[in-house]
Amino acid sequence: MPPEKVYSFLTDPEKLASVVPDKEGQSVSGDGSLNLTVKVGISFIKGTFNVNVKVSDSKPGESVTITGAGSGKGGAVDFTVNCRIAQEGGGSRVDWDVDLNIRGTIATMGARMIQGQAKKYIDQMIGDMKKSLEVAS
Repeated sequence: MPPEKVYSFLTDPEKLASVVPDKEGQSVSGDGSLNLTVKVGISFIKGTFNVNVKVSDSKPGESVTITGAGSGKGGAVDFTVNCRIAQEGGGSRVDWDVDLNIRGTIATMGARMIQGQAKKYIDQMIGDMKKSLEVAS
């Protein structure tokens, strides 16, 4: 998959929403930001979070920065995901890092528990994104 197609996927709110686990609702605002309702469950804290996600910076075919903020029962979250896209062989490689800030009751959960749940969500999103990109090619 060429970097341009990966970039196109990451900057399209509808496509990005298609790979969000446990999504209960979505809408795209006039400014292109994505509004999501996501089911969250870590230990005894269960409920829904309303999350606003947007592409805050990008360089076509090279990088995408996605920022988000959300809140719900048990806390709030802010995050920034930096994705760097590079051509590799006949396809693309995406290197990424996340800056995550969790507040409220949910933040009192053990770091291992939160990291485990985050890893599960991220792995599912990456797997679903790969499948979507393969189908589109």
